[in-house]
Amino acid sequence: MGYTVEFAPQALEQLTALYRYIASAATPQIAQPYTDAIVTHCS
Repeated sequence: MGYTVEFAPQALEQLTALYRYIASAATPQIAQPYTDAIVTHCS
């Protein structure tokens, strides 16, 4: 039985804010895999 994970708008905003924070504190190349890993884990 399959399922689909849908992120609430607030969760997407938080992921975007987290990405921007990490990208500014480090680099976008670090931020992208970090936020991708969160999405993958939830999925």
